[in-house]
Amino acid sequence: MNWKYLVIILVVVIGIVLTGSIFIMQNNSKSSPIETKTNYFEENISASEILRPATGVYRELSSSLSSSSITEVSLNVTVGNSQYYVIEEIVPANWTVTNSGTGTVDKNNHIKWLVLADAKDTILKYTIAAPSNPGKYLFSGKYAIGSKDEFFIIGRTQIQVN
Repeated sequence: MNWKYLVIILVVVIGIVLTGSIFIMQNNSKSSPIETKTNYFEENISASEILRPATGVYRELSSSLSSSSITEVSLNVTVGNSQYYVIEEIVPANWTVTNSGTGTVDKNNHIKWLVLADAKDTILKYTIAAPSNPGKYLFSGKYAIGSKDEFFIIGRTQIQVN
């Protein structure tokens, strides 16, 4: 099953269980509800409050790009009460990291961030140049926030190069 649909189903179920109400989200926004129903405690709860994880990393990436052009990728990092994190982003082969921001690029085209103290919610950004070959390319990555347990970075994982 596609991760996107699994996440949507999970969010709807959690929303119904936690709030006793149903919400509808705009298709082009992950946090703006079209409609919010009131829960049993007479409090309005927006979809953004339900979707916001305690900790995690969410990738924002264009869905398509012209060959050999440059784009920016954002990793939205939510640390909660954690004081440290490590993130490893895996850029597809044949792509060029043109600016790794505060990250470090290794020989395998992986960008890594390590914060050992005073971690704060942040947006990590890097820029990459697409290859000249058209096709679909997959991004992946993993992170650990406040523990040694690793999780996959969520959000867009695929980009079409035209």
